[in-house]
Amino acid sequence: MDAWFNTAYWWIFWIIFRTVPIGHLQLSPTFDPVSLIVNQPTTFKCTSDFGRPNPSIYWFKDNTTDDVADDINITAFSSTSTTGLNITISTLTFTPLKSDLGMRLYCSGNNGGPSVTSNIKPLINLLYGPTIPVFHFNGTNVDVALHALSGTQFVLRCTSNGNPHPSFTWTYSGGSAIGEELVIPEIKPLHEGNVTCLARNVMLSSSGETLTTHQAAAVFLHIDVPITQVALVGSNAQNAVLKENDTSTFECQSSPGKPPAIIHWYKDGGTKEIIEDDITLYEYNTTAMAEFSVKSVLKYQAKRLDNEMSIYCTASNVGPVFTSPQRSKLIIVSLPVIPEELAKTNIGANSVTLSWKYDSGNHIFPRFIIGMKESDSGWTERLLLDISTNSTRLSTTLTMLNSSSVYSVRMYAENSLGRSAPSPVVSFTTLSSSMTDSSQSLHSAQSTHVEPIIGSICGGTALGILLGTVGTWFVFVRKNRQKKGGCSACCISDKTNTYEAKISSTGDATYSSIDAASPVQREHYYDDTVAGRAQVPSNPVELEGQNVIVTSYENIDSGKLHRDHGSTTLRTANVMLYESLNQEGRHQEAYEMITTS
Repeated sequence: MDAWFNTAYWWIFWIIFRTVPIGHLQLSPTFDPVSLIVNQPTTFKCTSDFGRPNPSIYWFKDNTTDDVADDINITAFSSTSTTGLNITISTLTFTPLKSDLGMRLYCSGNNGGPSVTSNIKPLINLLYGPTIPVFHFNGTNVDVALHALSGTQFVLRCTSNGNPHPSFTWTYSGGSAIGEELVIPEIKPLHEGNVTCLARNVMLSSSGETLTTHQAAAVFLHIDVPITQVALVGSNAQNAVLKENDTSTFECQSSPGKPPAIIHWYKDGGTKEIIEDDITLYEYNTTAMAEFSVKSVLKYQAKRLDNEMSIYCTASNVGPVFTSPQRSKLIIVSLPVIPEELAKTNIGANSVTLSWKYDSGNHIFPRFIIGMKESDSGWTERLLLDISTNSTRLSTTLTMLNSSSVYSVRMYAENSLGRSAPSPVVSFTTLSSSMTDSSQSLHSAQSTHVEPIIGSICGGTALGILLGTVGTWFVFVRKNRQKKGGCSACCISDKTNTYEAKISSTGDATYSSIDAASPVQREHYYDDTVAGRAQVPSNPVELEGQNVIVTSYENIDSGKLHRDHGSTTLRTANVMLYESLNQEGRHQEAYEMITTS
């Protein structure tokens, strides 16, 4: 009896207290994937079936590898309870992080038997708001400011990360838009200002919670306006006539543009087509004008070597480089250099040929003045007109010299600024009359025929500008004529034994006078109605041995020739100047030297 009792006792004890391993764990909620809002806590439950003893339940994040050893244990964030039916419930409060995106969540339990894993391992679909928008322009990220060219299509892209993917709203000066890209078909200056992109999304978790978030960013949009031209302006825009070492200014102005144009100055080598030898100039200042144009002022000091070069400017901002269509040609007027290698040849009884070298460079050819003295007399000067050129040497023949006389000569070069220092003195002795051929008669005053090189002297543009257009006529008459009264009417009161010069109305200067051996009375007059016209008969002679009276006329007003009454002066000098100017053409035509006793 006792034995049976003991057996029954142990049998009941085994039934009541024997181990019953769990076989199932239920995870809830049952969504797979499960949508969770980042940083928002969510509750999960893991429920076991009947088991004895009560199982231990653990929580893990599976980092999606096949090795369970690297799963992340998060049991510390859970709590466990048991019902009367030997059912165990574990509750996890899970706050997902952004790093949990793409992981799986599960629970695992054991109560002495084999380990049991929850029926599902849901994929964590992490919901998070948009990141701060990033701007992309022409393939480059921009974050502070950007520039767009006026008149072109403007495309700006905005990106932001978020789950779900955010939508985009644009606001800018002059309008608004939606979408990931802002497209303005033709950007204009009115669009300049802040461009704002707002990224927004709405998050709905598996638990039914809804959260709306947004992020915004702005970038400043500059509208660039390219310039269209640049030009030289002011009085020096075409030509600049300057004395050597004088300082002048040149102005260059660009058309309106944004940003302000950058202006550079250059001096070319006289070859517009070749820019490799152009010289950059640096003495200038630049001013941005109110209408977004730019003005630059160059300070320039004239140098002799710059003659016939040109000055120009360039400008650019965001487009091509523009060059001023005008180029200011430099006309540098400087004191002439000293004539070189003065030499005498062909010495006769009454004449000598002088030759010399002169290098004018690119400058206007000067006049040449010969200084001469006979023996111990004083120096006298005459302007040379009949000059010939041969290779690099110039030459002229002096006539009406005294035979068997010692002469000293020196040469000057002269222009509107003054004259050079004299050349070294050259001396010579003329031959005696008996040593010359009788056919070598005394020549008249130097021919008015002027070689091309002299034309350049008298017709130079810059010289004409600086000398002005005042002309002077000299009328030559004998000293021993009888004067009747003053010179109040015609400036030559005695028309007997006159020696006169004719200026043709065609502009070619020709000269004539009356034979000194047999003087004949001639009529002499000036026509006040036609400037630069005088009429006398043509009868060529020589004026040897005659002193002259000089009467001057000036072109004062309205292109007419006015008499300078009362200015006749008796001249006893050895050299007198006859100067002819065409007043209508304002062009210096010729000079003639007349030598008297």
